[in-house]
Amino acid sequence: MTVKVKEPRFQRVPDSDEEDARGGSAATASAPSSPRDDDEGPSPDVGGDGGDGDGDGTHQEVALLTDEETDSPKWSPPALILDPELATRVRTMLFLGMLLLGMWLVGVTVLRADDDGDGDDAATRMGPRGRAPDESEIEAMSTDNSAAALPTADLLPPLDTLLSGTDSDSEIIGDVSFLLDFAIVGYAKGGTTFLMNYLRKGSDETWVNNGEVHDMSRGHPANIVSLFYDAHLNHPPDHKAKKSSPSSSPPVVKYGYKSPEDLETPDALPLFQKYFPKTKLIVSIRHPVKWFESFYNFRVYHHPEHTLPPPNELIGPCFEGTSYPSMHGADKPEVYKHKYNGGVCTDRANLHWPLSRLGKTPMDTQEEKDLLQHDMDTHELPNEVFLMEDRQIRISEPASKHITTDLRDFLGLTTDLPDLQPYEAPADKYGSAEDQDAASRTIRICDEEHAPVREILVQHGRDASEWITTYFLQSPDVTVSSRKLFVKLLEDWKKDPCDDNDRAMRGRALW
Repeated sequence: MTVKVKEPRFQRVPDSDEEDARGGSAATASAPSSPRDDDEGPSPDVGGDGGDGDGDGTHQEVALLTDEETDSPKWSPPALILDPELATRVRTMLFLGMLLLGMWLVGVTVLRADDDGDGDDAATRMGPRGRAPDESEIEAMSTDNSAAALPTADLLPPLDTLLSGTDSDSEIIGDVSFLLDFAIVGYAKGGTTFLMNYLRKGSDETWVNNGEVHDMSRGHPANIVSLFYDAHLNHPPDHKAKKSSPSSSPPVVKYGYKSPEDLETPDALPLFQKYFPKTKLIVSIRHPVKWFESFYNFRVYHHPEHTLPPPNELIGPCFEGTSYPSMHGADKPEVYKHKYNGGVCTDRANLHWPLSRLGKTPMDTQEEKDLLQHDMDTHELPNEVFLMEDRQIRISEPASKHITTDLRDFLGLTTDLPDLQPYEAPADKYGSAEDQDAASRTIRICDEEHAPVREILVQHGRDASEWITTYFLQSPDVTVSSRKLFVKLLEDWKKDPCDDNDRAMRGRALW
């Protein structure tokens, strides 16, 4: 026998109120529940408390009927019953929502067109789409050197909120400390040019001005603001092509400059204290004997128009009446102590004197004061200091093993700096120089005729070694790489590298 099953249809069973009105329904009252395979419990209510709708808690039963057997219903899924009035309200609300969205988009387009038409001059650039950063954003720019605090070009405050006046007579009127992250501040002929080029070329995360910047030592901090404001605008974090991957985020860039005399002039340190208290300072020092020879030869070769006095005539201060070895930007004497000394003098080889001006040591004992016989001003700078000995930039020196990683960490970089490359100092730097007339005036410091000046320089080396290791390195603001090996290098400063009795000191590693 063939059983023909007709397509079922859904029919809503009247609720109890409707049954009372119509006298009840036997078919509905006798309809059995549909069995469940896994006894998961009752199916969800339609519009009830357990559903997602807006029902009032009433439960509507739905029965499955065939065309022929309305008295033997079978269970079926709930039917979706739409209220015509509700559908109309939904369509009306959707229409109004789309209308409001369209009006908002038109308004945004008009505002952007107005902003783009106003120009975006670099000197007056504000925030995104002309919005000036609020106080919290400006505070974030200047509170620390973390990645989150560094401003992007679009978040730089307008320049006229930082400087007032003309270029030749500007005055700093805002917080500019966020502009300058680090400065290579010492010393001449101590490896500062190497550090400048190393950080300028070796990392996506550093921008260093190409060439020395003397504005702080000359007393012109507004020029620093202009220079580095421009650097932030024109050299933002994505200024270099090297990236770990095309999709990687631009690195956070640290901005810095080189000025070997900033520790030695009257003006620079007070300006750091006032305007750039968070700028990190990098200082490279050198054995006083070798420093003197290198600086003397640099002056006579590169400034042949001047004739330096013999080394033994350069014992003492560079200027009469002051310990400052460089007087740029200050009320300096009209003439040098000698007719011309190019800033070369034995007092300048007291490399610990300028370091003491940072105010990192107590200076409350006679023993320390005896090592600091100078009259330069001292300032309690909060700036952190990275101190290194120039031999630490040579890969052959054991003390250089961690210099790149320690410098990276000091600056707060997230990627490694390049490895140091092998270097061997030439036996005669000026032997093949182009200007042989100037080269003929260079000196060899180990020649016997220079013994008197060398004796003074070695004494300065002893004092510097003692003060740095005993006092300066105790400051929590001072960082050195490979501390024990660094201290060992300073022990060499207590000896004459030209002494025939200590030939190990005469190796090229010292020079």
